[in-house]
Amino acid sequence: MSNLFDAQTKDQIESRMVQTLHTLTDTDKTAIEGSFARDMIDTNAVEFENSYAEMAMLRDAAFAETAWGDYLTLRAEEFGIQRKQAVKANGKVTVTGQSGAYIIRGSLFQTKDGLRFYTTESATIPADGTEADIAVQAADTGVKGNVAPGTITEIPYSIPNVYSVTNPEKCTDGADEESDAALLARLLFRVRQPITSG
Repeated sequence: MSNLFDAQTKDQIESRMVQTLHTLTDTDKTAIEGSFARDMIDTNAVEFENSYAEMAMLRDAAFAETAWGDYLTLRAEEFGIQRKQAVKANGKVTVTGQSGAYIIRGSLFQTKDGLRFYTTESATIPADGTEADIAVQAADTGVKGNVAPGTITEIPYSIPNVYSVTNPEKCTDGADEESDAALLARLLFRVRQPITSG
């Protein structure tokens, strides 16, 4: 593979620039340490080193197998493949309290370790009961929201006439954003094993 975009260090660049200056001026004294010419060479060599590093990154970003992050996302989209986005977990909680207690949409419940869930609907404990089931959604995306039964038990802000809360079932559907490795695998599968007709 061509080394056109290979990273080069400041020292390598500086050495070539000094040699070029010696050749052009036919003297070894022009670029001695502390001279104006050497200061200019040193300064430019730093920026050229950065430029080579950025060119190497540009090369890597252009090819699926070495791309990352948004660059890999863009490559995949060229083939109609979208990166799977992070999703919030959903579930139900059962609140216990006095009959007639009203729980507004957006009420906050959480686990003991601070994972927050908000109600996605309002509910009232019926006149002939002490419990109401309410749909909730995790505050944040990710698999961490798929909590086990009986873990949403905290009421951070008191709700009138509501005494306790729990989730009788596991919360589900929470997902992390698709990793680069997983997206690349789907992209390569699509490219290397295209769908054929007939």
